[in-house]
Amino acid sequence: GVGVEAPRGFGPESLVQALDIARQCAEVRKQKEVLLSEFSVSEDRTWEEALKLQHLLALAAKPDFMPPACFQQAMETCVACLLHTPQLMQPAQMLELLDSPDAGPLLQYLSWLEEALKEVANSSGRTVLVPQRARGALKSWPAERSLLHQSAAALCEAIMVQGPQHLRHAQAWNEALQKRQAIQKDQTEACQRAAQELHKTASFCLEQVDEHCGMEWPKLGRLTQESLQRVQQVAGDLLKKQKDCWSHSLEDYEALNTKASNSRAALQEVRRQVRRHEQAFIQAAQRFTEVANQLVAWTSVLVPKLRLLEAQRSSLRCAVELRQKLPNLEREHLHAEDELDTAQTELRKQKRRLQASSSRRRPASPAATAGYVLEQQCELRVAHAQKRVDDLHEQLRDAERRLHEAEQSLPMELGPHEEDGGCARSSTLDLMAPVDPHLTNEERLALKLATLQQFHEEMVSLASESQAEHDKMLRKVEQRKVQAAVKQAVEPDFMCPILHERMKVPVLAADGFTYERQAIEKWLSMHNTSPMTGAVLAHRYLTENFALRHLIEAYETQLAEQRTCEGRRGGVSMKTCDVADLSDADVQSDEDEDEECEFDEEWDEVRRRRRALALRVEEDMPILSHQDDG
Repeated sequence: GVGVEAPRGFGPESLVQALDIARQCAEVRKQKEVLLSEFSVSEDRTWEEALKLQHLLALAAKPDFMPPACFQQAMETCVACLLHTPQLMQPAQMLELLDSPDAGPLLQYLSWLEEALKEVANSSGRTVLVPQRARGALKSWPAERSLLHQSAAALCEAIMVQGPQHLRHAQAWNEALQKRQAIQKDQTEACQRAAQELHKTASFCLEQVDEHCGMEWPKLGRLTQESLQRVQQVAGDLLKKQKDCWSHSLEDYEALNTKASNSRAALQEVRRQVRRHEQAFIQAAQRFTEVANQLVAWTSVLVPKLRLLEAQRSSLRCAVELRQKLPNLEREHLHAEDELDTAQTELRKQKRRLQASSSRRRPASPAATAGYVLEQQCELRVAHAQKRVDDLHEQLRDAERRLHEAEQSLPMELGPHEEDGGCARSSTLDLMAPVDPHLTNEERLALKLATLQQFHEEMVSLASESQAEHDKMLRKVEQRKVQAAVKQAVEPDFMCPILHERMKVPVLAADGFTYERQAIEKWLSMHNTSPMTGAVLAHRYLTENFALRHLIEAYETQLAEQRTCEGRRGGVSMKTCDVADLSDADVQSDEDEDEECEFDEEWDEVRRRRRALALRVEEDMPILSHQDDG
């Protein structure tokens, strides 16, 4: 063999060796085109196709292709904060990600991934970033990356294992071909020499005959006989000489053909093994490329934003801390204002008490002195409360100013503030939210498109429910049609031709028709002809039709069960009713009326829901204004 072992680990070094082997195999195939045509082997480009995949194989073999340990969790944070809106949602989580030690490896991996995927992703057109597809691509990225890596490793190992065998069998095939061509050449030359020698002898005999063509024919005959004997002797010597040589050469030639056939079969098996791994890798690469297109579109937007946020991390931290601090300051400010209002109320009460008691008591009395002391204490409380309110107001204004400055220094606007760890909904999800006049035309159009998308999803859900109910009603209509057709087809067969009522004891007469026993017996007591045809009956014997009787009894039982179920739904118990006392026409009429009422109610309900859905679409449908969008 060539002496190259299969790789123990898939990496750039093993990939270089595998591609070098594939390149050698491709060169061998190009050099043996004549050999391939001689053995009727179709052109195979297995090794050339493997070389075409070297960019994807190189990507899968790079150590940087393995994402960092925090990749999935970090990307979920990025999706929640940056994917759906131009604002920075959940800034606290983004700050936590940027402050973590995983931020550096994540940015480095995303930057490398963006450049690496641009080489293998679809470059024929620009991929539009769709949030749902980007989210799906991020979720399936670890699985697709792992599948591509495993397929690349399997293909590399197949090339490393099967490539040397291909070179060895190709070398054996080449040696067999060269030896076969050498035998062909030697035997061709030997045959030519024998033919030349035989031709030389025959030419000499011809010259002898031409020289003595004027002598008497017995002498000429003897001369000709001697010439032919000489030709026969030369031919025999040549045949004896070449016979042994031909037998050995034929054995060697057949052995070389067998060796070449075995080498050809081995080469085909080697290519089949490599092609199988190639096809698996191509399938994995197709799915990987689809995911890579969305990932490139996402990373091209994400990486600049992350770098800007990384550069303005201090401003983001200040904004997050102030956002968390502002609610507490506002609550403290409200509480201080409540304390100030309480202190001012107590001061007014104390002043009214002093005014009321000053007219009845002397100014130097102990009660008046105590009142003045309480008034001074209330004034001190009011002063302290006022000072606290002023201080908190200044702190609140300072915090708001610092928050505004921090937000202005950030590269993007912060989303709604979240309290108690709850997730704030985006303003684009509110169909009736007013549009910010400071937004650009493109941003307003994107906002309206997001609004239309959510509205479309809600309408699709409602329409699917309405369509399901509509289909259910249509199935009921079809079922009723089938039941009515069955009743119309079956009911006449159960009627007596004489009484035109449903038979209870059906009997078969001599004319082949079935009648009610009492009716046909009464007819036969006065006639000897058929009630249906008028022909004379062969006999008056009656045979009971058990099969038809069982069918009629089953049909009546089914009608009774349906009547009982409908009576229970209507609040009337049918267990005490004798179904036999009701006429068939009454039972059928009541059933049809009940079914018609129930079906009409359900159909009206479906139509009412569809009209309500249409009205909601007309009322809630957002309108895109071309004037607003420029």
